[in-house]
Amino acid sequence: MKDNKQPKVLKFFSPSCPHCIKVKPIVEKVAQDHDAVLFLELNAKNDAVDALFDTYHVNAYPTFVFLHGSGKIIDTHEGGSSKAALDKKVTSLEKTAQKS
Repeated sequence: MKDNKQPKVLKFFSPSCPHCIKVKPIVEKVAQDHDAVLFLELNAKNDAVDALFDTYHVNAYPTFVFLHGSGKIIDTHEGGSSKAALDKKVTSLEKTAQKS
């Protein structure tokens, strides 16, 4: 992940989380609309990503972490999201990444 210089959206989720299930199609649509951003889903039930949950201080599901291509955290969001709100955050992330 560090070698990829694209801006990223990390979505931390649990498969049994109702809010995570509800937001999944919204995230998929926003991802389709933003080719320049890499969207990654990190499952709380996967032990291989436990360290990332600690690194990004994930305490609720879903949690979105918006990363500059350098890996710097630009923004975070806990809980569900509308398409418009998520799209606005991703657009802001793209603009921030383009400035550097």
